[in-house]
Amino acid sequence: TWAVLAAKHPSQNAVLQYRAAHPAERSEEIARRLGPQDGQPLTAANVRQLLKRGRAVFAELLIEQVAHSLVNPTPDEVDAELAELKLLEYVKPARE
Repeated sequence: TWAVLAAKHPSQNAVLQYRAAHPAERSEEIARRLGPQDGQPLTAANVRQLLKRGRAVFAELLIEQVAHSLVNPTPDEVDAELAELKLLEYVKPARE
């Protein structure tokens, strides 16, 4: 899932990975530490937007990966599997 995100959305991946490793850092500090992304300056607002978009994409990738692990899955079966893996709370916004 991380590899797919990195390949398709490298800036979102960079910001999400950094946030995962440094959960207490503010957007301003993340922007300063990561510097320009895709040739563009990285601002605190950019960081927040990349986090929002990256979380949504990552959630979709997780749902897709879990669905592929099941045989003919229904949405309820995918949700049950995500709940068992303790991942449902992370993908709920993408499911709504």
